Amino acid sequence: MRFGSITFGAVGVILLANMQAADADIADLIRGQSVSLSAVVDRIPDEDEIVLKDETGRILVYLGPAVQLPQVGETVVVEGVVDDDGPREINATRLIRADGSSQTLRGYE
Repeated sequence: MRFGSITFGAVGVILLANMQAADADIADLIRGQSVSLSAVVDRIPDEDEIVLKDETGRILVYLGPAVQLPQVGETVVVEGVVDDDGPREINATRLIRADGSSQTLRGYE
């Protein structure tokens, strides 16, 4: 019985950690961190980048080549890794649009 309680506790901790990552604020992102971030597209500075914003700040997101860009003002979910050197940005591996469509990205190239 005790083992079952420990296992359940560990699963709860893992689920809680994943939920916290998805709800992370831009200001709290740490270099090298894997993220799932929901935010609004603030601007599109280039054909392979977007800037996301939430109430805590803004961050550049590198999407990679041949991506269908979301619209300014659209809420999107970006999955990827916060770059561990250079400017603070997210190298995206997946983009989920407001309509539910999803693109796998090559944000590290």
